[in-house]
Formats: sequence, structure tokens, C-alpha cells
Amino acid sequence: GQALSSSALSGGTASVAGTFAWTTPSTTPSAGTSSHGVTFTPNDGVNYNTASTTVSLVVNPPPPVITSDTTPVTITNRASYSYTITASGSPTAFEAVGLPQGLSVNRTSGLISGSPTQNGTFTVILRALRTGATTGTATKVFTVVPPPTPVINSDLSAVNITLNANLPIVTGKQIG
Repeated sequence: GQALSSSALSGGTASVAGTFAWTTPSTTPSAGTSSHGVTFTPNDGVNYNTASTTVSLVVNPPPPVITSDTTPVTITNRASYSYTITASGSPTAFEAVGLPQGLSVNRTSGLISGSPTQNGTFTVILRALRTGATTGTATKVFTVVPPPTPVINSDLSAVNITLNANLPIVTGKQIG
């Protein structure tokens, strides 16, 4: 977090010229809602007194940070695949935008799974969400390639085909 002295006070008004300041500027508030003192000091200190009050301050928690491996990956078309989005900061939901067809994401667990059916290169936006915080994002490139062509490793010239000469021969006449 940051100290109150690093943040700007805005929205305060007074009937005379002066400045607003945090009463304890070195305080570093935690995420959540808390009360803090604000002091108004008039420019004319002879005719006006300093005034103090408290204000309610809302500090949003930092966004989740994606911690799972974001190295590009190559997947074979129609092959089973799984990958889990992980993040720090207690995310409550996950998203993966731009997945190839055949892959889907479980919004609760962050598990991306399935068998891709679309060849190509896909830049997927990974998101970790948490209520009350901004969203943590990262990208991961998925490249889906066709399955390899089968290779025949035997010499087909050595294959012998034997026909069974004892099979009956069926003949017939066309009627009609």
C-alpha cells in the first residue's frame, strides 16, 4: 500500500481559501473501508480557525496476478489438453478469451481443457477476477497444429496376398 501523503484529497470545499490535508499523512491504510482525519487550514489564520473532521476512505485491494506459466504452447489438433490458470490475490473467477474451438475454461477452477478442433495460432487473454478489485490479466499463445501424417515403416513389396481357391463361386441370372 501507499501512505495517505501519496494520495490526493479532492472534493472538499470551504467558504474561505485554504488547504485540506490528512491529519496523519504517514498512515498506510489497508484494503477495505476505514475512517481517517482531515484537517482544513485557512489561508487567513488570524480571522479563521483550523477545522478537522473524519472522512470514510475506501481502499480497493490490488488485482490478482496471474502466476501460471504463460509460455507459448503447441497442441496437436484433436489431442486432449489441459492447463490451469492460477493467480495470487484470491481470485473468485477466471476467464480465457480467444480460445481455439474445442477448448473451454471452467470459470471457478481456471481449468482450460478439451481437444482443439481448429488449427492456427491463438493469442488468448487469461483473466483472474476478484470482487472489489481490478482484474489481473496475462496472455498465452496457443498454436494448434494438424496431427502428424502416419508413416509406413515396412516394405510393401514384400507383402504376399493369397486368395483362397476353395471359396464357392456364386452366379446368378438377372430376372426381369
